[in-house]
Amino acid sequence: MSDESKAIIVDFYSLNKYSTEYMDSYLNPENYFEKYAQLLNIPEWRLRDVGELCDPYNRVKETLSIKKVKAIYNMDKLVLF
Repeated sequence: MSDESKAIIVDFYSLNKYSTEYMDSYLNPENYFEKYAQLLNIPEWRLRDVGELCDPYNRVKETLSIKKVKAIYNMDKLVLF
């Protein structure tokens, strides 16, 4: 993926700091091996040997499918069921 495409994706998620970091770690894992190795308490070389920090995109697992939704507002909160 080109650096320009990565920048567009990261910019899209920039409204939320945590989403931005997550997406950046997915798109640029080389910048996060040391940090993840410390968090997981494993040698950095082991992560580099694997080459990725998270599973590739899985459309089935990452797509929310709702057949029928009933939404109501209850005390200024949106409730879905």
